[in-house]
Amino acid sequence: MLLCLCVVLGARAQYAPAADSTARYASYKQKPELKFSSFVAPAVLIGSGSLLHCLSHDAVDLRMTNAIATLKPYGTKNVYIEEVLQYLPLAASLGLEYLGVETQYSILDRGMDALVGVALLTATTKTLKACVPTLRPNGSDDKSFPSGHSAVAFAGAELVRLQYGNAWGAAAYGTAALVAYLRVFHSEHWMSDVLLGAGIGILSAHLGDLVLSPLKSLFHINTGIYVKMDSVSGAVCPALAFNF
Repeated sequence: MLLCLCVVLGARAQYAPAADSTARYASYKQKPELKFSSFVAPAVLIGSGSLLHCLSHDAVDLRMTNAIATLKPYGTKNVYIEEVLQYLPLAASLGLEYLGVETQYSILDRGMDALVGVALLTATTKTLKACVPTLRPNGSDDKSFPSGHSAVAFAGAELVRLQYGNAWGAAAYGTAALVAYLRVFHSEHWMSDVLLGAGIGILSAHLGDLVLSPLKSLFHINTGIYVKMDSVSGAVCPALAFNF
């Protein structure tokens, strides 16, 4: 019998799962609960970035940032690959499942996690840039504090760690660290900027994951994968339902 893939969007009343069907994520373990220890890393990063910026900018922050910037050979033109790299961890969060990596999160959950996390970090970084004007090392503008690129990269890295485990998370964090380093190397940010941005990103990822279940309950959002008979061809189709 011909097997086809149908994507069905509709209400629960319209598309009821078959009694003998099994949701793809039903056999997965329950997602780990968010612990207080999850906030230690972002707190340290946010605290250290804020302290460097406020208390030790000239003594520590300026020297560290300038030391990294001097590693670039004189006359070398900047290639801003971090403009693309910042989104790689987020893309991995959404797409690793389709490369065969197992996750406890559905694509809807991962998408909502990313959406809420990016919304939170964007609002936070934009507000701080407006309220705490700081000249960039290259003098281009006064929107240096904090680093939005670092926030995006580290939010994606933490989502990968939460959704796919520590091994894949370590690879994503390596990418995020490279993004932060390149922002300093290209004289776009001070060290304190990328530290604070990294902390904001990780914290935003955790907060997005924390409000995932309440948001789904509030808007009555659910997903299910089940077997359905196609009314036109008569073929048996695995169907995906988004129930609102």
